Amino acid sequence: MINFLCPECKKEIDFQSKRPALECTNCKLQFEMINGVLKFTAKAQYADSFSTEWTHFRKTQLDSYNGTRISEKLFYEYTGWQPSDLKGKRVLDVGCGTGRYLEVVLKEEPESLFGVDLSEAVYVAAENLLPKNNRLMLLQCDANHLPLPDQVFDFVYSIGVIHHTPDPYKTWKNLVRLVKPGGRFAIWVYGKGRGNRLPSWIPRPIYLYQFLANRIIPSGTMLKIVLSYVPWAINLNRQPLIGCITRQLFPAIDYKGRFPLSDEMLIEWACLDTFDCLTPKYARTYTVDEIIGWYKNNGFCDIKVGKHLVSVSGEKLLT
Repeated sequence: MINFLCPECKKEIDFQSKRPALECTNCKLQFEMINGVLKFTAKAQYADSFSTEWTHFRKTQLDSYNGTRISEKLFYEYTGWQPSDLKGKRVLDVGCGTGRYLEVVLKEEPESLFGVDLSEAVYVAAENLLPKNNRLMLLQCDANHLPLPDQVFDFVYSIGVIHHTPDPYKTWKNLVRLVKPGGRFAIWVYGKGRGNRLPSWIPRPIYLYQFLANRIIPSGTMLKIVLSYVPWAINLNRQPLIGCITRQLFPAIDYKGRFPLSDEMLIEWACLDTFDCLTPKYARTYTVDEIIGWYKNNGFCDIKVGKHLVSVSGEKLLT
């Protein structure tokens, strides 16, 4: 069992699952257990749009729900790990959302698996996974203030999350301390130039839509807009000739031909990821060399680049 640290004063807190709340004996802060999730933060802060997203799309990307192995395949492509690597190990998922990758890891019987998320999505993950998994511990907390001690995890991963934080490099460095010497740390972040097929001088309406979604339109209203236009926009965007124009006017992420999903599920995934593309407050992009530099400059070896731009993993050097 891992003893938690107070995110404010960093003093150790003894955890007893039968108690409804933890209290830091040093600074007297209390941390509640709510529906199986230990809550270390008062609000979602910059992650409000993700709370809206994942409380609506509660099961969409779970392999057990959509009847595919998409999340499993992506997980091992992003991390470069093998399923057998995880058996009996202590694993941490940073930005677990509703649990798509937690579900994948749990199949391999880790010693323990921790999932953390700043948004309300972590309560959906509890609903999806906790009833049948006693290896799983879920925390609502900020990735920059994790209530976890140093060097306790064999494997740490953060897929599609760090680029949505205010300072991605700072967040990444705050996660490095959690990896055991000899342990592995894998991330996937947005790559520079991702999805840009037009010359840079051509205006892109999507930038206006992102501005409106972040500054003016509430996330709940934006979700309704996305749910209303994406189904017909996808069909329009698939048309030859005119689709080149409508894809810019009515952005809709389309996985037809990429993922083995039914037409109904293609629409559901399109709505989810289009909303995800339009609404985050932060969305930084990086080159492969930039991310490799993070690893090289912070004591990692055996650095590997995954199949997707930009996915990188490394082994923390023994000290």
